[in-house]
Amino acid sequence: MTYPEGWLQASNERAGQLAKKLTQAVGEQHVLYGKRLHVVAYRHQDGVDELLCQHPEEEDLFSLLHLVWSLTTSETHRAAPIVEVHGSFQDFLNYERDFQGREIAEEARGISRRLNNPLMPFPINFSISE
Repeated sequence: MTYPEGWLQASNERAGQLAKKLTQAVGEQHVLYGKRLHVVAYRHQDGVDELLCQHPEEEDLFSLLHLVWSLTTSETHRAAPIVEVHGSFQDFLNYERDFQGREIAEEARGISRRLNNPLMPFPINFSISE
């Protein structure tokens, strides 16, 4: 698979590390609780790990998750992972293309964009960086 710019394919070791953190962060009330997931790619920016996970039971089912890390420790924050995409690999690519397109356009106009999500205890500043 070819991933969008900024995404890294997860080695078996890195996938295991991220899966452990994901397991810690997914509580019983989360939609993905008890689901088998395999971390296939990741991107880290601004204190957020974005994970692309494949569902082993379905060939073309992926979930894009945002894991928020505490700024003072290596522990995951108490906020549950946010599911941005739950669909095919093409759905993930379309989301990334659309999201990056909006960010690039806003950056070109000099607009700073903050995402305030009620599931997050604090706002997260999303930006594309190389």
